[in-house]
Amino acid sequence: MAGYGGTDCIPQGLTLSAGRYTVVADDDTANTVGLATGLGVIVSHVVQVLRAGIPILGDGLVTTTGGTIALSDGATYVLTTGDVINWIAVGTK
Repeated sequence: MAGYGGTDCIPQGLTLSAGRYTVVADDDTANTVGLATGLGVIVSHVVQVLRAGIPILGDGLVTTTGGTIALSDGATYVLTTGDVINWIAVGTK
């Protein structure tokens, strides 16, 4: 079976963007972080949060507006300085 890699599985006309962000004290205080993807419109996204290298399985609120992914506190998940946010977004420029 052939595997997919890179952008082989991204539909024509869409662009893949990905990054990593480490939460800083200002984000922690604001209870939200905005991640600029460089896209104009996001049509699909994946967000993973790590704390001390361990995935956080919580209820953080993930939303998108235009080309920005926002992660905010939930009832059990609270942004904490040092959390690492890995994200992938697919959309249009």
